[in-house]
Amino acid sequence: MTPGRARALVAGTVLVLMVVAAACGDDPSDEGVPAGGATTAAPATTAAAAAATTAVAQSTTTTTTIATASGQATIVAIDFSFKPQNIKVTVGTKVTWTNNDSTTHQIVSKGDPFPGDGTIDPNESYSVTFDKPGTYDYFCGIHNSMTGSIVVS
Repeated sequence: MTPGRARALVAGTVLVLMVVAAACGDDPSDEGVPAGGATTAAPATTAAAAAATTAVAQSTTTTTTIATASGQATIVAIDFSFKPQNIKVTVGTKVTWTNNDSTTHQIVSKGDPFPGDGTIDPNESYSVTFDKPGTYDYFCGIHNSMTGSIVVS
């Protein structure tokens, strides 16, 4: 066997192993399982992640408290999820969603509508100032598995 043929054989073997490794763990039966410790979220991609996420989702829902002196909070749309997914702010806080994904998202309130249509293209933002206490659940109008909640007190 020539050295060139041996290198090609090794490279081919490595490529096949990488493809097999990438395919391992993708369990289509786990689609729709909550991710990120919340009651609804983007689908988990592995059975292990789904099991860990389900355990977390059953124990508590993670809420990130953001109440800065300037009265501003930011939520980032990335990897088809909102980060942080759930926040707690004070009355008068301006919440800005920034789209760091490569596709368009639309911020839609599950209750009283937010102003405008909430559509944000990649690298753009959309803001709402919360003037009344309450819980504001929202989702992406294009990708319904993307959800979140804002508690205003």
